[in-house]
Amino acid sequence: MPIQPGEDGFYHPQNEQELREIILEARDKNYELRVKGSGHSVPQAIYVDGFPYRQAEYYAPSDVANKYRRNFLPVPIPPRTFPVLLDNFNTVEFEQRDDAVYVRSGAGVHLGRDPYDPTERSTHFNSLFYQMEKQGVCVPDMGGITHQTVGGFLATGSAGGSTIHSLEPWINEIKFIDGTGTTHTCSRTNNKDMFDAVGVSMGLLGVVIEVTFKTTKRFDIKGTEERRPYQDYKGEIDFFGDGPNNLYDFFHSPKGEYARILWWPQKGTEKMTVWSAQTMQADDYNHQNSRIVDGERVLIPKPYQEVSWLFGSALLQEYLGDLFYTAVSYWPTWLYAKIKNSWLAMFIQQLVEKFWYGGILSWLLDVFVPTDKKDDAGNWEPQEFRDTWWRGLPMDNQMDDRLMGVVFTEIWVPSDHIAKVMRGLKAHYDKVGLFATGTFSAELYCTMKSDFWMSPAYGTEVFRVDLFLSATDLFDPAVYYEQFWELLKPYHMRTHWGKWQPGASDKEPKRTEWRDYMKKQYPKWDDFLAMRDKHDPDQVFVNEYWRERFGIKPLKPGQSHPPLEWHAAEPPHLKKEIDSTLVKPNMALLFGQKPLDKPSPLVYFVSVIYTFIFAAVPIWIMGNSVTGWCEFESLGIQIGITAVVGLLVGFGVVLFRLWGPLMMVILTAIGVIVANIIDIVTGGTLWVWTSMFGLSTFWTGVICELSVAVFVPIASWLTGSKLFSKYWPK
Repeated sequence: MPIQPGEDGFYHPQNEQELREIILEARDKNYELRVKGSGHSVPQAIYVDGFPYRQAEYYAPSDVANKYRRNFLPVPIPPRTFPVLLDNFNTVEFEQRDDAVYVRSGAGVHLGRDPYDPTERSTHFNSLFYQMEKQGVCVPDMGGITHQTVGGFLATGSAGGSTIHSLEPWINEIKFIDGTGTTHTCSRTNNKDMFDAVGVSMGLLGVVIEVTFKTTKRFDIKGTEERRPYQDYKGEIDFFGDGPNNLYDFFHSPKGEYARILWWPQKGTEKMTVWSAQTMQADDYNHQNSRIVDGERVLIPKPYQEVSWLFGSALLQEYLGDLFYTAVSYWPTWLYAKIKNSWLAMFIQQLVEKFWYGGILSWLLDVFVPTDKKDDAGNWEPQEFRDTWWRGLPMDNQMDDRLMGVVFTEIWVPSDHIAKVMRGLKAHYDKVGLFATGTFSAELYCTMKSDFWMSPAYGTEVFRVDLFLSATDLFDPAVYYEQFWELLKPYHMRTHWGKWQPGASDKEPKRTEWRDYMKKQYPKWDDFLAMRDKHDPDQVFVNEYWRERFGIKPLKPGQSHPPLEWHAAEPPHLKKEIDSTLVKPNMALLFGQKPLDKPSPLVYFVSVIYTFIFAAVPIWIMGNSVTGWCEFESLGIQIGITAVVGLLVGFGVVLFRLWGPLMMVILTAIGVIVANIIDIVTGGTLWVWTSMFGLSTFWTGVICELSVAVFVPIASWLTGSKLFSKYWPK
């Protein structure tokens, strides 16, 4: 009986033979086959073409009670495809050889617990790293999260943040089934070329079913996380220079044994979060941080807190973070999308950039990412932590991938370019502003060189720049990231295969241009494709995404499939483009509006109305509600008078803007006089002045009204000239 898929939309082969049968059937029928690990990469890189991955993410597994399953629908499988899960390839075996303990792991085993494993079989206890810990062994490095499966982690070249440790050298053997149904076992000493090709192969050579690791003795780590503005690291880390204490030296220092930096470049925030950890040595243990158990000293953990824990958990902070990035952070983008009028859109953008992104947002980010406190002696008090290797090194495990969803691109450049890259990024952030900085952070760290042909670290130690973008943002990541790909193109960059890649443009010339660029960055590009053709001659494992990345043409008519949707959905009026010169995008570029080379007087008028309100309303509030100097007959009268004076100030700019604030003062004074005449005619009850500093009510009114007539227009002019310098008359 042919192997049947599960209702979750995947085939679940029980063993090597069943997997081979699926591969051979795919070959014979000209079907496409892709294997999903934990799903941490971009969907297009993972799934067969046309797969409904969003539905599959929330499917209830088959072993859940029927009373719950009625809430879920079976996931349809696209025609002529075999989506595969290797959840049954989950064995972990340890073997003592001459010099070390080796562990043979099924490719479907998770490195750590995967909270969103669709089979709900992943736990801490059956994870690879936990089982290593129980055996007293480990591997010396890993990535920032451990949700991934063993096969998935290898497939895209994932790595940790260290210049002296890496997982790759501890990979000893790889076993896989290729597109002909043949099983191969390769290692560092047996079929070395095959080993180096399949080590990072994106699933294009075959299905990895087993990986053997060499291990070393388990260890604990200690570390700190520091959060400060750039300048407050002076003397410790120079993030942008080449001199003493430069960033390259930090990543190669004992303190930077394991290290990553989060860069918050937004104006008004401009801080670095420096996470660093070191292997604990014998003299690091004492009676306060450890205890004796069965004759051995055991660490008392003090876990790292990526966000402040409340009630013993990071969950509440994650909910607040999700609220910030979904309901708060990107509301201006939503607002811009609703505005069709160009001058109004530009006006609103100026307000938002000055007051929201230039002030309120930085305050909110400081709440979300608080600066470290100082003790009484003025010394910084960073967060200190200590933990076991398998819980402490994956510092991002506390963040929920769906609750705090992010998308990102990882740009890898040779580490000797660190200072140039940092200065280039800072200059770009300063020049472009919000469209470059966004409201999230960039992650910075280093990784050892790799022997795997298609690893972004092949042949060279790399500096990694991971640029985060909230998954709820309306920006198209392909457009947003283009500016950084272009910026770092001169530094021989490569990008993480599982994240957003250059060449996602709809335009074929652009895709071809990036493909040619990437080919030049990988010396073994052609060798890899030749190896791929040899082991998958019928293109069983190729979907449309990888065809575009590598220029793989279909062998047979009808072999190409409809690809998954690549671009983010856009509101109808939200068109975002950037030009190749990386000049700051204005409203015309961001939202498809025609540039306003010569703003109409209406632009001046509206801007001054705003600045008038900004200056005048506090005066009314102070005079009426706080000091009680003036009492209005009604709130409507107060608002009406404010509006009338505002109109006069606005007309002063529109009609006489070359005369400057003097004409605004004259017109406002005329407005005040007219208002008093109206007040007298109506019986003098629209507003009533009270005595101030022993003066009569008459003189109190004269002084206050003259202040309004003089101060408000001048304050409006000065404020407007700063806020709207782009449109203000010179």
